[in-house]
Amino acid sequence: MKIYTAQDFQALISMLPNSPDNNPVYQALAQMVAETQVVRHPYTFEVDFSSGAGLLAGQFAAPGVGLNTPGNFLVDSSAPFMLQSLTYEADIAGAAKTEQTNIVPNATVFISPQSSNRNLMNVAVPVPSLFGRGRAKAYLHEAYWLPANTNVTVTLYNFEAVNTNNIRLSFHGYRLYSN
Repeated sequence: MKIYTAQDFQALISMLPNSPDNNPVYQALAQMVAETQVVRHPYTFEVDFSSGAGLLAGQFAAPGVGLNTPGNFLVDSSAPFMLQSLTYEADIAGAAKTEQTNIVPNATVFISPQSSNRNLMNVAVPVPSLFGRGRAKAYLHEAYWLPANTNVTVTLYNFEAVNTNNIRLSFHGYRLYSN
């Protein structure tokens, strides 16, 4: 599917001969340019799986050893979201860590947008296979469109033998607002 941009319509306008007969076509193309103008607002959705007490909004209980926990985020009705990259951060019970002692969770994740029923994968994949570490984002080959009013379910499966990791998953991209 081709998504047409304002630049596509501008290119058509520039190819249109300047004559009174073409004025209705010119007006229609100019209207399409106006309707395709959007403002890209950088935005990050966060889903936190935490073993701490007193979970806040956007936080879900970390899955215990050998268990899974569903979490979610909602792309509200104000604007759709273009998902471009993903990152994760993990720790064990909030313990201090350095660049050399970063935690690589032995967990898989399954992401399912409810608006389209088109999952991002056929089975749960290891967190490090899909998400980059903090400053090293994992970019999608192609941006993924999430329409407004989409609830995205993120299920985390913990395969750790002993630890229950705190894992924060970040979904980076743009909210697309009408101009």
